[in-house]
Amino acid sequence: MRLFYILIITALLLSYSQPTLAVSGTDGQLIKSADSTAVYIVIGSNRYVFPDLKTYQSWHGDDFSAVKTVSSDELISHTLKGNVTHKPGSLIKIQTDPKVYEVKDDQGSISTVADEATAIASFGANWATLVRDVPDAFFVNYQILILTSPTAPVETPTTTPPITPTSTIPIVFDQTPATPSLESSNLIRISNNQLADDSADIAWTDGSYGVTWIQGDNLYFNYIQSSTLGIGSPSKINGSGVKAKAAQLTWDGDYFAVVWKGEIDGQTNLYFSKLGDDGRIWVNQKKIETIDSDSTVSITDNDDNKYAVAWDKSLTNSSDQKEIFFANLDDTGVVKNSIVQITTSDSKASSQPRVLWNNTNYGIFWQDQRDGNAEIYYNQVDTTGARINSDIRITNADGVSASPSITWDGTTYGLVFADSRAGTDYYFNRVYAGGSKFMLTDKKIVGPSSTIGEGVDITYLNNYYYLAATYKTASAKPDDGAETYLIKITDSGEKWIETRLTYNPWQSSNPVIAESNDSVGIIWTDGRATCENCGLNEPKRNELYFVKIDED
Repeated sequence: MRLFYILIITALLLSYSQPTLAVSGTDGQLIKSADSTAVYIVIGSNRYVFPDLKTYQSWHGDDFSAVKTVSSDELISHTLKGNVTHKPGSLIKIQTDPKVYEVKDDQGSISTVADEATAIASFGANWATLVRDVPDAFFVNYQILILTSPTAPVETPTTTPPITPTSTIPIVFDQTPATPSLESSNLIRISNNQLADDSADIAWTDGSYGVTWIQGDNLYFNYIQSSTLGIGSPSKINGSGVKAKAAQLTWDGDYFAVVWKGEIDGQTNLYFSKLGDDGRIWVNQKKIETIDSDSTVSITDNDDNKYAVAWDKSLTNSSDQKEIFFANLDDTGVVKNSIVQITTSDSKASSQPRVLWNNTNYGIFWQDQRDGNAEIYYNQVDTTGARINSDIRITNADGVSASPSITWDGTTYGLVFADSRAGTDYYFNRVYAGGSKFMLTDKKIVGPSSTIGEGVDITYLNNYYYLAATYKTASAKPDDGAETYLIKITDSGEKWIETRLTYNPWQSSNPVIAESNDSVGIIWTDGRATCENCGLNEPKRNELYFVKIDED
């Protein structure tokens, strides 16, 4: 733990000479010299020092793999400009002042935590363990937000109410028409707040399910123990000032990797974050690329704990110019080689990519308009980003084919998608890595009616494919909402089991599914928690729900 100590005097001098120079601890190259353990972040031609280990850990945890050792000449070629402050959202204090402060932004603005009740409400019962001491000499790098006059900096209260760990929250079905007795005893409610939750994803760690979701403008992570269904404490992933929009999650065997969209100053960026199975952040908010506000993003990992990301992005201001892009990432989220444009630039939109490792290459499925109506296309990309084939058309029907979801069974991709060729429904097929289809005709997944809801996802477990899908019920509900179903199908696309998971008058939407060793976990957004005894014409607020379904 001797890191940073050799150049601590330099950091102390900077704390006096340039007290306001503070920068983000992620958007730049991390470097050190062979002669010292001090770590710097390079922004343009300047370098900024992490003044102590705790400051570094607030941004990167104990992960030093991204730190590059450079020569002394290269180090001094970057002008030393100032200190890095703690990551936004951190709690800090100094020994000579009893007050606790929250770091509000990348520039070191801080605000006082009013009292213990406020700290518990905002950061949980273990808030005190999160507080880090800052040496008095470095405290001058921070600026306290004080309410003194209309022209003074004004502290803006957070718009996101605190999340209460939900393991103690009872499942309450407030709506009279609901029939909760028909629902699984393994059903739990993950979120409980006054804001809508959406854009959830789920992954399995061989012991627990990791979950990400968007609440208001923030991206959260939590985990659910498979054996007890106990829920951990949620972790906020995005930094202060960055509005999270959507995220995708993968588990590489050691860590969760998250690729997500975040908006800052009117610009939407694609970010990478990495977390332990307990939610501790190891790599945070690594910027990959500037993208569109409505871009779809997807992430996968390979056998070497490296990652690949696919997304769609407009080449012009027209949505007709969307194309698919791909990037290989190392284990810290740094782009290897270069960002690759997968689809050819034309006047037809390519969108909604899904990428997944097939033990040799990355397979990418997407929706493409080149044929006059939307169809599903496929290609492979190797670990350098090179395309393996010409683009392969997977669907060929009069209707719109959209929103592909995929899983890898060891031999083929299981593919499910929405299609309007014969009444809107979900269809299934299997696709070999080379692009040929296992079945000549796509298999329609028949539900309780021909009207599908919002979303379908697929996974593979012990020779069967499992789908989490939303359908409208056979008899219309008061709000005409959809219910969530689990569908188990054979390798030839025949339905084996269909189980209805939700029974309430509010709409279920956007389910995602992940397999464990002997069960599947499904999360979705559900409007049942709108309010106590609320009427059907009152505003609906989605909350996040989870259910574990055993294989048998």
